[in-house]
Amino acid sequence: MRTTRTTLASWVSLAWGLVLARYGGSDDVVFGMTFAHRPAEVPRVEEIVGALFNTVPFRLELGDAVTIGAAVQRTFEALSEDARHAHLDPAAIQRASGRSSGRELFDTAVRVQTVPPPRNKGPFTIESQSLEDPWHYVACLVVTPGEPLVCRLDF
Repeated sequence: MRTTRTTLASWVSLAWGLVLARYGGSDDVVFGMTFAHRPAEVPRVEEIVGALFNTVPFRLELGDAVTIGAAVQRTFEALSEDARHAHLDPAAIQRASGRSSGRELFDTAVRVQTVPPPRNKGPFTIESQSLEDPWHYVACLVVTPGEPLVCRLDF
């Protein structure tokens, strides 16, 4: 990642896009990408307690990238552009897409955890933790950075 100046999310998104392209038969794929964000446009956003997440459509066109380096760079740039829209309401995105409200914009999603698991500090020890995601998509890839990298596929 350092040599390409990209992020883990770029590599994970590219890998997921390649899987979808392979099994879907298209070099142009769309899946949901979950972003954590605190948009300055939201009044008094600094007073909101807790994380703000949104899963928005992410389009990845794999067509003419000749190297993995070029493909991951293109993915990084597309994610950076998509992040600018992470605060938008999913219903507004659905309306703007022109697709009827009965049809999903995507049926798989990716989330790269950006918050590391808690470290034990003080006299208490965390033995285990779990997070249940209320996904309604056909498949969801959740990646948690660390040693080792943890990838969970829910379907």
